[in-house]
Amino acid sequence: AKGAAGAGAQLGCGRAGDRDVFVKIPHPEEARVYKFESTTHPGLFIGATLRARSSEQQAVLFSGDGVREYFLEVAPLSGAPPPAVSLESVAAPQHFLAHFEGALWCHEPQAASHGRRELFDKDATWTTVAEAPASVPEAGCQARRGSPYLLASETEDSWTRRCPEDDKIVKDGLLGGMSAMWTDRYCYIFQCGAADASIGENAGKSPNAGLMFLRSLDASFAVSLAGMIWPRAAVSAATLWRFDASLRPPEVRDMAAWLAALLRSRGVSSCPSGCTCDELSACGKPYPVLWSRPPPSTAAVPGDACFSEGPEGRLGPALGQTDRDVSWAVEDAKAMCFWLGPRCRGLKCVADALNRTLCRLHRARKTTDDPRELEDSDTFGSAGPKASLIFLKDLGKLCAPYAHDWGFVAASRGS
Repeated sequence: AKGAAGAGAQLGCGRAGDRDVFVKIPHPEEARVYKFESTTHPGLFIGATLRARSSEQQAVLFSGDGVREYFLEVAPLSGAPPPAVSLESVAAPQHFLAHFEGALWCHEPQAASHGRRELFDKDATWTTVAEAPASVPEAGCQARRGSPYLLASETEDSWTRRCPEDDKIVKDGLLGGMSAMWTDRYCYIFQCGAADASIGENAGKSPNAGLMFLRSLDASFAVSLAGMIWPRAAVSAATLWRFDASLRPPEVRDMAAWLAALLRSRGVSSCPSGCTCDELSACGKPYPVLWSRPPPSTAAVPGDACFSEGPEGRLGPALGQTDRDVSWAVEDAKAMCFWLGPRCRGLKCVADALNRTLCRLHRARKTTDDPRELEDSDTFGSAGPKASLIFLKDLGKLCAPYAHDWGFVAASRGS
């Protein structure tokens, strides 16, 4: 499994240097039933895929979330003497773990690709060569992820291994720590290409501030990054430098508020006191679009330069909660629509009871859109007024750089 990319990867058995050690973990209730955890990929287990055709079922790395990872030890199909065994899948009875042409499979003997039963029986016979030390409570070790910190892992692609004995060793030997600010969500692709985009989509961690990746928008990136770092970094540094367990949360908040005010008075774009800041906004207001290298004849904010009135038929449903499902003032809506890139095609704006013009963000219309969904999104609330102004975002290089600088085809995103 050393050469396997991670969860979902089929296991191989023929590559040089690709050997792995698997820890044999007994089922808490069933006798002779085990799962096998990779030491190269802690928290990932050998598992059987379940497909319609028996000959297509692979042995891959799973995240320990179900019965697919358990195998019953039975007498070896080849008739070899103990300690040899064969491993029958609990999830797919009469399917046995076997190797064939450099890969691992979970096949029925009569459906295997070998053509000769004696070869299959030999390839489906295994021998335990090493046992985990009895002093290590393997059943107590769990794969964990970091959102929130060290919850049981299900979808995250970054893993750590947590065991009770390890926790004590770390606590007794701890000398210091580090506070890090990751900027993955400012990249225009998930983890800057280090992992597949589907992983970010499944975990809800896809980049949301990818337009700030452009060097021409460094000024906006600087303001946004400062809002993400401060005063968090100072609170973290103070904790590492002189931790005081007697401080209560209200005191920490008061000190952080004082520090934020001090930083802002010195020209540092700290997140203001009492506000929530993320990559795209501070205190519920989008960051301005500040061009470090101003394009010709453009204002600092993408107002008339990037948006113009247009036909309502170009817009699809309003964006959902994960894409800023709120009403904005016109200029704020334009800025947020700009930052959301291909997710936002334009705005629908109305005048409320106080005669304020408020706008909601909409994605591009697709041929597959449900007409009822489009009708629902024409109102702000179940009894709201019909949209009176429609603004469409220009898809030229200035206002939609993702459709040009990054090689994306705007039409494929539903423009």
